[in-house]
Amino acid sequence: MNRFRTFVAVLLVLGAPLARAQAPAPGPSPGSATTTLDVHIEKIDIDKFPLIYSYLTVIDPEGRAINSFERRSFQLFEQGIRCRLENFKIDRTPLVVSLLMDCSGSMFPSMLDLKRAMAHFIRVLEPYDQALLMAFADIPRILVPLTYDQDRLVTALGPVDAYGPTALYDAIHKGVLELSAAPGRRVMVLMTDGQDQNAPGTALQSRHSLKEALELARRHKVVIYPVGLGRWINRGELKTIAEETKGEVYMTPSSRDLERIYMLISRNLKSRIEFTYKTPEPRVDGAWRTLEMKVSAQGGFGADQAIYRAPGRYVMELPGQGFDRLKVHELQQEPARVRLRDLNLKELLLGGKKEIGDWLDSYFKR
Repeated sequence: MNRFRTFVAVLLVLGAPLARAQAPAPGPSPGSATTTLDVHIEKIDIDKFPLIYSYLTVIDPEGRAINSFERRSFQLFEQGIRCRLENFKIDRTPLVVSLLMDCSGSMFPSMLDLKRAMAHFIRVLEPYDQALLMAFADIPRILVPLTYDQDRLVTALGPVDAYGPTALYDAIHKGVLELSAAPGRRVMVLMTDGQDQNAPGTALQSRHSLKEALELARRHKVVIYPVGLGRWINRGELKTIAEETKGEVYMTPSSRDLERIYMLISRNLKSRIEFTYKTPEPRVDGAWRTLEMKVSAQGGFGADQAIYRAPGRYVMELPGQGFDRLKVHELQQEPARVRLRDLNLKELLLGGKKEIGDWLDSYFKR
């Protein structure tokens, strides 16, 4: 008779972070809503699963955040099932802000208006918010590292001059790195009047590419708000920067609008909505779930979707080779085999070390 010994190990695989899903067109709005609202689900937190924490911003067509709601303004669905909001409030997480100012030569006529706008933005930060100040032309330069000291930030604006080319991508890259280890909501306000180049029509100035800069921003969860000034900006590129990092883009032909735009960004940063709900499917199965929020407010309607992965728990079995005194040598040469099952004991994999490694790689890449 053969004897088998089975070693059972439990492998706990937590859900992967939020991955964005392309939201479908919102379709007909409820009631008499006629305005399209820009709705962003910024984050989904499953640390307290089956209680889900999420964050949302709602922007009107003028770029203003809406923060005056009734609970009935929101319809929340997971996998098409209507969910009840457990909690609903404005998020007060401290901000850590990278303030980037384009100081290339073309900015000379606009510097006074830019400094005035940035000073006003700094003065309305909360005492618990931090900010850093960076100027960029041929290279990015840190004028003031992360600080709570508003006076120091405002004073540093005074001597800044305009000169040289525009290293836009390097500035984004460095601005993200400066925030990468800071606790809080990481935000970049990026003002530029041009493109990444030595002069109009010439080669790029930056050593880093835009793709590298945006990948770094996504990795460190830095939301970028680009502000484009004048007619030499690459509008499509600034929109991409905002979309890829879940920010908003603002454009103006006149530097006289900068103060209004910076105040608009300040208000929007203070209007992120935090909500919680219990998932209608509390199984710990490692499955992808689709979350959809529909918002009807101030005569407008908008919607957004995002996906998250529920936590997963699996059982890994390492079957023994059995006993046969006539085949000792053959049994010693036989490679170990692993059987992976889910909690319902459905077999997911039967293989060796390589197959398990491949499965784990594919799990986290999905």
